[in-house]
Amino acid sequence: MIWITLKEFEGNMNNLVVDGTKDIPGLVASYVRYDPALTYGTSGTFYTDVDGDGKLEAVTPTDLAAYEPTDTEHVGWFYTPLANKKRQLGWSPTLMPIFPRLSFPM
Repeated sequence: MIWITLKEFEGNMNNLVVDGTKDIPGLVASYVRYDPALTYGTSGTFYTDVDGDGKLEAVTPTDLAAYEPTDTEHVGWFYTPLANKKRQLGWSPTLMPIFPRLSFPM
């Protein structure tokens, strides 16, 4: 078995996110997040089009440890799927306008 550190794993995932999403037209964000109960609050990778030029740039992820899991306004996008305890999408109603032609179970 090969063991790597969390930082090495994050670096590998960062490369995967960048390589896997860099050529998607119109993409505004790409991210991978980890449960702060297992890692640390800002663990993960987050890229977004900061200045609207169509290029994704690395930004510090939201500090999940700074919010209560019940704070759906700020971190509901992360904790709602975990609370569902199902292997299905857990979309927030505030995200639905982004996907007008798609149907997701609510």
